[in-house]
Amino acid sequence: MRKKLYFGNRKSKRRRWRGLLLTVAAVCLFCVSFFTVQYFGSQFNAVPASFPYTPGTEAASDSEVIVIDAGHGGSDPGTVWEDIYEKDINLDIALKVEEILQDAGYTVLMTRSDDSAVYLRERVELAEYHHADAFVSIHQNALENDTVTSGIEVYCNERSNQDSPALASAIYGALLEETGAADLGVENNSTLFVVRRCSVPACLVETGFLTSASERQLLLSETYQQRLATGIAAGIQTFLQAEADGV
Repeated sequence: MRKKLYFGNRKSKRRRWRGLLLTVAAVCLFCVSFFTVQYFGSQFNAVPASFPYTPGTEAASDSEVIVIDAGHGGSDPGTVWEDIYEKDINLDIALKVEEILQDAGYTVLMTRSDDSAVYLRERVELAEYHHADAFVSIHQNALENDTVTSGIEVYCNERSNQDSPALASAIYGALLEETGAADLGVENNSTLFVVRRCSVPACLVETGFLTSASERQLLLSETYQQRLATGIAAGIQTFLQAEADGV
């Protein structure tokens, strides 16, 4: 009998200790989960500390916010043709777009304003953080073993934002009118990171082909770059006005 009582007591003590340990573990798990959600939840929409922007680029509350993304940069040159780097032309055009839109009264945020390397996710995060009204990524096209194909094409992803095709079409139309470039169309694309992951209206503009001998010279021209910038800016303004009018 004593033996049974003795073992019975040990079992009841073990059950009590086991219950206590499970309770402590549950409390610890709850605390860890709570503080993880509190900390990382507040950080989710924060721009990473490494992101190359300053407090001076905070969006004004009384104007529409446009994020202009000069594709590639830093150690990522994009397409390279002899001593011509896509990243440089992208930036040249992007800075011209920025100036036009700022003069028109918009708040313009740049993912980069110099030859900086910027992660794709950081480009998207800037637009998400500021709830941008439009995100436009500027690039140059290329085709292997093809020195003839030229023209402008624009990519978007309707599944990420249903207004993205309207933005893409507005920019595309304005670019064709401004430049007279070959018409290569607007394409719904789910593979390009910045248009796939952006929940704000977004598109990626391929302003020309560096592999085309004739178009390459145009893309290096200050005059043609200004025409491209004018077209992109006009398309953005057309889109935002239509949004404001509820069209």
